[in-house]
Amino acid sequence: MLFLIGLGLGPGEVTVNGLSSIKKSSKVFIEKYTTPISEEYMGFLKTLGKEIIFLERSSMEDSAKELVAKAKTEDIAILIPGDPLIATTHHLLFIVAKNLSISVKVFHASSIFSSAIAESRLDIYKFGPTTTITNWSEKYKPTSFLENIERNIKNNQHTLLLFDILNNGERTLSPKEAISIIKQSEDKLQKKVITNSKIILLGNVGCEDQVLFYGTLEEVEKLNFKTQNKFCMVIPGKISFAEAELLELLKS
Repeated sequence: MLFLIGLGLGPGEVTVNGLSSIKKSSKVFIEKYTTPISEEYMGFLKTLGKEIIFLERSSMEDSAKELVAKAKTEDIAILIPGDPLIATTHHLLFIVAKNLSISVKVFHASSIFSSAIAESRLDIYKFGPTTTITNWSEKYKPTSFLENIERNIKNNQHTLLLFDILNNGERTLSPKEAISIIKQSEDKLQKKVITNSKIILLGNVGCEDQVLFYGTLEEVEKLNFKTQNKFCMVIPGKISFAEAELLELLKS
Protein backbone atom coordinates (compact mmCIF):
# COMPACT_ATOMS: atom_id res chain seq x y z
CA MET A 1 0.00 0.00 0.00
CA LEU A 2 1.21 3.52 -0.82
CA PHE A 3 0.18 6.25 1.62
CA LEU A 4 0.26 9.90 0.53
CA ILE A 5 0.02 11.80 3.79
CA GLY A 6 -0.61 15.52 4.04
CA LEU A 7 1.24 17.27 6.85
CA GLY A 8 -0.76 20.48 6.74
CA LEU A 9 0.99 23.78 7.41
CA GLY A 10 2.07 23.45 11.03
CA PRO A 11 3.07 20.80 13.58
CA GLY A 12 0.16 18.63 14.65
CA GLU A 13 -2.02 19.24 11.58
CA VAL A 14 -1.49 15.74 10.20
CA THR A 15 -4.63 13.67 10.80
CA VAL A 16 -4.94 10.85 13.33
CA ASN A 17 -5.36 8.35 10.48
CA GLY A 18 -2.31 9.81 8.78
CA LEU A 19 -0.23 9.35 11.95
CA SER A 20 -1.42 5.77 12.27
CA SER A 21 -0.34 5.01 8.71
CA ILE A 22 3.09 6.59 9.29
CA LYS A 23 3.66 4.38 12.32
CA LYS A 24 2.75 1.17 10.52
CA SER A 25 4.75 1.90 7.35
CA SER A 26 8.00 0.06 6.67
CA LYS A 27 9.57 3.11 5.05
CA VAL A 28 8.70 6.79 5.47
CA PHE A 29 9.74 9.41 2.93
CA ILE A 30 9.26 13.16 2.98
CA GLU A 31 9.55 15.81 0.26
CA LYS A 32 10.10 19.47 1.03
CA TYR A 33 10.79 21.06 -2.34
CA THR A 34 7.15 22.04 -2.97
CA THR A 35 6.78 23.74 0.43
CA PRO A 36 9.38 24.59 3.11
CA ILE A 37 9.20 22.56 6.33
CA SER A 38 10.13 24.30 9.57
CA GLU A 39 12.61 22.89 12.08
CA GLU A 40 9.73 22.83 14.54
CA TYR A 41 7.75 20.52 12.28
CA MET A 42 10.74 18.25 11.70
CA GLY A 43 11.15 18.06 15.48
CA PHE A 44 7.52 16.97 15.76
CA LEU A 45 8.00 14.25 13.13
CA LYS A 46 11.07 12.88 14.93
CA THR A 47 8.88 12.19 17.98
CA LEU A 48 7.09 9.53 15.92
CA GLY A 49 10.15 7.32 16.23
CA LYS A 50 10.46 6.57 12.50
CA GLU A 51 13.45 7.06 10.24
CA ILE A 52 12.46 9.69 7.70
CA ILE A 53 14.15 9.68 4.28
CA PHE A 54 14.27 12.97 2.37
CA LEU A 55 13.27 12.98 -1.28
CA GLU A 56 14.69 15.31 -3.90
CA ARG A 57 12.58 16.45 -6.84
CA SER A 58 14.40 13.96 -9.08
CA SER A 59 13.35 11.08 -6.81
CA MET A 60 9.70 12.06 -7.14
CA GLU A 61 9.77 12.69 -10.88
CA ASP A 62 12.59 10.78 -12.56
CA SER A 63 12.60 7.80 -10.19
CA ALA A 64 8.87 7.66 -9.40
CA LYS A 65 8.46 4.08 -10.64
CA GLU A 66 11.29 2.81 -8.44
CA LEU A 67 9.90 4.70 -5.45
CA VAL A 68 6.31 3.55 -5.86
CA ALA A 69 7.30 -0.06 -6.61
CA LYS A 70 8.44 -0.44 -3.01
CA ALA A 71 4.75 -0.32 -2.02
CA LYS A 72 4.04 -3.55 -3.90
CA THR A 73 5.36 -5.68 -1.04
CA GLU A 74 5.26 -3.31 1.96
CA ASP A 75 3.52 -0.21 3.28
CA ILE A 76 5.27 2.95 2.11
CA ALA A 77 4.41 6.46 3.35
CA ILE A 78 5.29 9.65 1.51
CA LEU A 79 4.84 12.74 3.69
CA ILE A 80 3.90 15.90 1.84
CA PRO A 81 3.68 19.42 3.32
CA GLY A 82 0.21 20.91 2.91
CA ASP A 83 -2.24 18.72 0.99
CA PRO A 84 -0.90 15.72 -0.98
CA LEU A 85 -2.82 16.41 -4.18
CA ILE A 86 -2.34 20.16 -4.58
CA ALA A 87 1.03 19.94 -6.37
CA THR A 88 0.71 18.27 -9.80
CA THR A 89 4.06 16.54 -9.16
CA HIS A 90 2.28 14.11 -6.87
CA HIS A 91 -0.34 13.18 -9.47
CA LEU A 92 2.38 11.20 -11.25
CA LEU A 93 2.54 8.86 -8.26
CA PHE A 94 -1.09 7.89 -8.87
CA ILE A 95 -0.42 7.04 -12.50
CA VAL A 96 2.64 4.96 -11.66
CA ALA A 97 0.81 3.15 -8.84
CA LYS A 98 -2.13 2.32 -11.11
CA ASN A 99 0.21 0.92 -13.78
CA LEU A 100 1.84 -1.27 -11.13
CA SER A 101 -1.52 -2.34 -9.63
CA ILE A 102 -0.62 -0.75 -6.28
CA SER A 103 -3.33 0.67 -4.02
CA VAL A 104 -3.00 4.29 -2.90
CA LYS A 105 -4.54 5.87 0.20
CA VAL A 106 -4.58 9.67 0.56
CA PHE A 107 -4.83 11.59 3.82
CA HIS A 108 -5.70 15.22 3.12
CA ALA A 109 -4.66 18.22 5.22
CA SER A 110 -4.78 22.00 5.10
CA SER A 111 -2.86 23.77 2.33
CA ILE A 112 -1.72 27.32 1.64
CA PHE A 113 -4.50 27.62 -0.94
CA SER A 114 -7.29 27.15 1.58
CA SER A 115 -5.58 28.62 4.66
CA ALA A 116 -4.13 31.79 3.11
CA ILE A 117 -7.46 32.65 1.52
CA ALA A 118 -9.28 31.97 4.80
CA GLU A 119 -6.79 34.05 6.83
CA SER A 120 -7.05 36.95 4.36
CA ARG A 121 -10.66 37.46 5.51
CA LEU A 122 -11.73 37.85 1.87
CA ASP A 123 -14.60 36.00 0.18
CA ILE A 124 -13.29 32.77 -1.37
CA TYR A 125 -15.84 33.02 -4.17
CA LYS A 126 -14.30 36.29 -5.33
CA PHE A 127 -10.80 34.90 -5.95
CA GLY A 128 -9.50 34.63 -9.49
CA PRO A 129 -6.70 32.32 -10.70
CA THR A 130 -3.72 31.93 -8.36
CA THR A 131 -0.34 33.08 -9.67
CA THR A 132 3.31 32.76 -8.57
CA ILE A 133 6.06 35.35 -8.41
CA THR A 134 9.17 33.58 -9.71
CA ASN A 135 12.67 34.41 -8.58
CA TRP A 136 14.55 36.34 -11.26
CA SER A 137 17.86 35.27 -12.72
CA GLU A 138 20.14 36.99 -15.18
CA LYS A 139 18.44 35.33 -18.17
CA TYR A 140 14.94 34.71 -16.79
CA LYS A 141 12.81 37.63 -15.65
CA PRO A 142 9.12 36.74 -16.03
CA THR A 143 6.42 39.35 -15.44
CA SER A 144 3.38 37.20 -16.20
CA PHE A 145 2.39 37.12 -12.51
CA LEU A 146 1.76 40.86 -12.67
CA GLU A 147 -0.36 40.51 -15.80
CA ASN A 148 -2.42 37.79 -14.10
CA ILE A 149 -3.01 40.04 -11.08
CA GLU A 150 -4.04 42.93 -13.34
CA ARG A 151 -6.51 40.65 -15.14
CA ASN A 152 -8.06 39.57 -11.85
CA ILE A 153 -8.35 43.17 -10.64
CA LYS A 154 -10.13 44.17 -13.86
CA ASN A 155 -12.56 41.31 -13.19
CA ASN A 156 -13.10 42.57 -9.59
CA GLN A 157 -11.36 39.44 -8.28
CA HIS A 158 -8.81 38.88 -5.53
CA THR A 159 -5.48 37.13 -6.20
CA LEU A 160 -3.47 34.67 -4.14
CA LEU A 161 0.17 35.44 -5.02
CA LEU A 162 2.52 32.60 -4.09
CA PHE A 163 6.25 33.24 -3.60
CA ASP A 164 8.84 31.10 -5.38
CA ILE A 165 10.65 28.50 -3.24
CA LEU A 166 14.43 28.89 -2.90
CA ASN A 167 17.45 26.99 -1.56
CA ASN A 168 16.11 23.51 -2.32
CA GLY A 169 12.91 24.02 -0.36
CA GLU A 170 14.35 25.86 2.65
CA ARG A 171 12.39 29.09 2.22
CA THR A 172 10.35 31.21 -0.11
CA LEU A 173 11.25 34.61 -1.46
CA SER A 174 11.36 37.12 1.39
CA PRO A 175 8.90 40.05 1.30
CA LYS A 176 11.71 42.45 0.31
CA GLU A 177 12.90 40.14 -2.47
CA ALA A 178 9.35 39.76 -3.77
CA ILE A 179 8.67 43.50 -3.63
CA SER A 180 11.89 44.19 -5.53
CA ILE A 181 10.73 41.86 -8.32
CA ILE A 182 7.26 43.43 -8.28
CA LYS A 183 8.66 46.94 -8.70
CA GLN A 184 11.08 45.89 -11.43
CA SER A 185 8.24 44.11 -13.21
CA GLU A 186 6.07 47.22 -13.01
CA ASP A 187 8.92 49.28 -14.46
CA LYS A 188 9.38 46.73 -17.23
CA LEU A 189 5.66 46.84 -18.10
CA GLN A 190 5.52 50.60 -17.47
CA LYS A 191 2.46 50.39 -15.25
CA LYS A 192 1.67 50.37 -11.53
CA VAL A 193 -0.43 47.31 -10.75
CA ILE A 194 0.26 46.75 -7.03
CA THR A 195 2.55 49.51 -5.75
CA ASN A 196 -0.19 52.06 -5.05
CA SER A 197 -2.60 49.53 -3.51
CA LYS A 198 -2.90 47.77 -0.17
CA ILE A 199 -2.02 44.10 -0.01
CA ILE A 200 -2.21 41.33 2.59
CA LEU A 201 1.12 39.75 3.53
CA LEU A 202 0.98 36.31 5.12
CA GLY A 203 3.93 34.60 6.80
CA ASN A 204 4.16 31.04 8.16
CA VAL A 205 0.42 30.49 7.84
CA GLY A 206 -0.83 27.82 10.24
CA CYS A 207 2.17 28.07 12.58
CA GLU A 208 2.58 29.62 16.02
CA ASP A 209 4.58 32.53 14.59
CA GLN A 210 2.04 33.31 11.87
CA VAL A 211 2.09 36.91 10.63
CA LEU A 212 -0.73 38.79 8.92
CA PHE A 213 -0.25 42.35 7.72
CA TYR A 214 -2.55 44.61 5.72
CA GLY A 215 -0.94 47.65 4.17
CA THR A 216 1.09 49.04 1.27
CA LEU A 217 4.27 47.55 -0.17
CA GLU A 218 6.14 50.53 1.25
CA GLU A 219 4.88 49.67 4.74
CA VAL A 220 5.80 46.00 4.26
CA GLU A 221 9.37 46.94 3.32
CA LYS A 222 9.79 48.58 6.72
CA LEU A 223 8.85 45.41 8.60
CA ASN A 224 11.49 43.05 9.96
CA PHE A 225 10.88 39.30 9.84
CA LYS A 226 13.55 37.10 11.41
CA THR A 227 11.98 33.68 11.83
CA GLN A 228 9.44 33.35 9.02
CA ASN A 229 10.50 31.28 6.03
CA LYS A 230 7.19 30.94 4.17
CA PHE A 231 5.49 33.97 2.65
CA CYS A 232 2.75 34.78 0.21
CA MET A 233 0.48 37.72 -0.56
CA VAL A 234 -3.14 38.32 -1.32
CA ILE A 235 -3.91 41.18 -3.69
CA PRO A 236 -7.48 42.39 -3.08
CA GLY A 237 -9.71 43.23 -6.01
CA LYS A 238 -13.01 44.97 -5.43
CA ILE A 239 -13.70 44.84 -1.67
CA SER A 240 -17.18 44.66 -0.18
CA PHE A 241 -18.18 46.57 2.96
CA ALA A 242 -18.01 43.39 5.07
CA GLU A 243 -14.57 42.51 3.69
CA ALA A 244 -13.31 46.03 4.43
CA GLU A 245 -14.40 45.68 8.06
CA LEU A 246 -12.60 42.36 8.41
CA LEU A 247 -9.43 43.72 6.79
CA GLU A 248 -9.33 46.51 9.33
CA LEU A 249 -9.09 43.87 12.06
CA LEU A 250 -5.74 42.77 10.61
CA LYS A 251 -4.33 46.13 11.71
CA SER A 252 -5.25 45.60 15.36
